[in-house]
Amino acid sequence: MRRDIDAIDIPLVLKAEDVVKICRISTATLYRWLKESRDGIDNNFPLPIDTGGTKRRLLWSRDAIENFLNGGEQRNIKIETATQRKQRANAARADLQRRGVRVNDSEK
Repeated sequence: MRRDIDAIDIPLVLKAEDVVKICRISTATLYRWLKESRDGIDNNFPLPIDTGGTKRRLLWSRDAIENFLNGGEQRNIKIETATQRKQRANAARADLQRRGVRVNDSEK
C-alpha cells in the first residue's frame, strides 16, 4: 500500500481546489488543462459538469477525475446525426462539382 496517499472519502462532486489536491497540480495547471480541453487539444482532461445555472462554477464528477487519473479516455464523443452527415456530404459534393469533378447524384 502506498504511504504517500492519504485515504480520504472523496465526494461525488469535486470543486477546483479538490481537483488540484487530488491531481497534485497547481491551479494554473488546472486552468491550462481546462483551456486545452475546451480548445480541442487532446489532453484527455475531463470538462467540468454543466450545472445548468446562470452562475458558472467549476465542478467535476469524481468518476471523471478518477477515470482521467487511471489513464482512461474521457473525451466527449460528438455523434453526427443523419442530417449533419447529409449536410456534410452535400457540401463536399458541391465543392467537388465547383472544382470540375463529375459527381454521380445517386442520393435522389
